[in-house]
Amino acid sequence: MKFKLDYLPPTWTPYIQDIVKMRDVWNELRLCDKREYLQQKAGESDEFYKIRLKSAVFQDRVRRAIQEFAGVLALNSQIRDETPFEIQNQLDDVDGVGSNFPVWLNRACQQLLRDGCTAWFVAWDETVAQWKLVYVDPLSIKAPIIVDNKLIALTIESSEQTVSGYSTESTRVFYRHEIVAPEGQDLIYYQYTKYIEEKTPGAPSFTQVGPPIVPQDATGAALSEIPLIWLSLGTDKTPLSFEFSHFSTLADLTIQQFNKVSELNTAESSCNIQTLTRYWPGAAPDNPPNIYTGANAIIEVTDAQFGGKIEFLEPTGEAIQITHQRNQDRERYMDALARQFVTGDTVQKTATQVQVEISAVQAQLLNLIASIQDAIEGTFRLIMTYAKPTPSDDIGGILIDSEAIRPAIDVPTLKYWQELADLGYIERDKFLELLQAAGTFPRGFKL
Repeated sequence: MKFKLDYLPPTWTPYIQDIVKMRDVWNELRLCDKREYLQQKAGESDEFYKIRLKSAVFQDRVRRAIQEFAGVLALNSQIRDETPFEIQNQLDDVDGVGSNFPVWLNRACQQLLRDGCTAWFVAWDETVAQWKLVYVDPLSIKAPIIVDNKLIALTIESSEQTVSGYSTESTRVFYRHEIVAPEGQDLIYYQYTKYIEEKTPGAPSFTQVGPPIVPQDATGAALSEIPLIWLSLGTDKTPLSFEFSHFSTLADLTIQQFNKVSELNTAESSCNIQTLTRYWPGAAPDNPPNIYTGANAIIEVTDAQFGGKIEFLEPTGEAIQITHQRNQDRERYMDALARQFVTGDTVQKTATQVQVEISAVQAQLLNLIASIQDAIEGTFRLIMTYAKPTPSDDIGGILIDSEAIRPAIDVPTLKYWQELADLGYIERDKFLELLQAAGTFPRGFKL
């Protein structure tokens, strides 16, 4: 397969767009150009549009919903007693920058729920003889190669700051991670190589920096796999599989609300009419003196010594009141949706399509618990290859209390989930896992 170092598979395009949108919503549109989501209307003047952009306020209900669910997952997790000392001894600093395991897990779950996928390298720092988990941004992955459901190679893009005179320049850096099979040998091993982008006219070129690095395990042997843990919201276990975030619909609704509120707020402020009130010591004369306006909008009021004031006449009417009420109803509706995504509580009845979507999302989020536990156990397995020459088969893991996330399922909800499974919205085996996780069966009972 021929590829450039920064090649990106075309099939990733819709997922990348979804990740970018979710991150913009996550940051309340503060780190992006708001014009991408707040379109200028036909006939709307540039001045009016700039005012609307400046006054538009974005709600953070999507961020709150994700943070709440990720926080519940992290706070209701515990390390299994069987986890070896080599792992437990360093759980107060799992990433090399002082993050303890619950904090790191909370952050990883937020990234997973926001982007639909997340990844981290399990690395070993030989200088301090410690392992660490290095987060990998899905948007930084380039040129992946997967053969027979096994990750063979991928490139991670990053940047480095270099000093140039009295300023700094940013240089694109690529790390190529790959499984190498020397010709004529049965041995395969993992290595990574650093490249920098040369700023030359025409197509960019890449220069290798130093020889490839071949990490070793505790016995001095090279690793036989890329030490990358990939976690996706989808059921596809293929390495580097992407999935749309469960909260995409809620993000789209929030963007629509953002547009509607900005239109109403700006329209009201631009329709305010300036009015002048003038007072008299007695009855108002039949022919009061005129009011004159001068240059630069200066108003000259005859007999102003009697007092007066300038007020703003705000527009009123049934149409504006109805628009206000619709915006308030829409905001309450979306807050209810956010709570339903996280807790499963039905605050208000919604359309059938939304009910089906939310129930399917609840099923996926419950199944996600098992996926997170599997990913952590895979992480611990890689840690032990670095830390111990003869690791045991049981390397421990984490346990997440599903009852802390959902109460035991009630009969109407059970029947509804059964209908979803019959309609094909939930796979049969996942439906059985959902019943197990939702407390339908006694503790200790496994399907």
